[in-house]
Amino acid sequence: MTYSRVFFILIVVFNVSFSLKNRIYISMIAMVIVSLIAIGITTVYFFKLQNDEYHLKRIQRKQKTVNLSLEYFLNDLSPDEVDDFVSRDFDLKVHEIAKVNSLIIHVFNTKG
Repeated sequence: MTYSRVFFILIVVFNVSFSLKNRIYISMIAMVIVSLIAIGITTVYFFKLQNDEYHLKRIQRKQKTVNLSLEYFLNDLSPDEVDDFVSRDFDLKVHEIAKVNSLIIHVFNTKG
């Protein structure tokens, strides 16, 4: 709907007559409001995407850190120790990694 139609509807329905000067002011205000709304919606959408991307990368970095820490811990053990591995040591290491990375880590066996 164009501005001229809006003014025509206002004139016909409300019996309001605007001078050229007032129509220009109203048009300018309407364009400013529409542009503010469009820029606001675009800005919110952009920052939401940026925020989601940042947090995804942050979680991926923490996951990589935890995996590398556990690999380092398990690679330090000899093959005999891995077979007779005491779950208490592993559990302590997992809790230590969780504290360092401010995470809650749950480790499950193959049966869940």
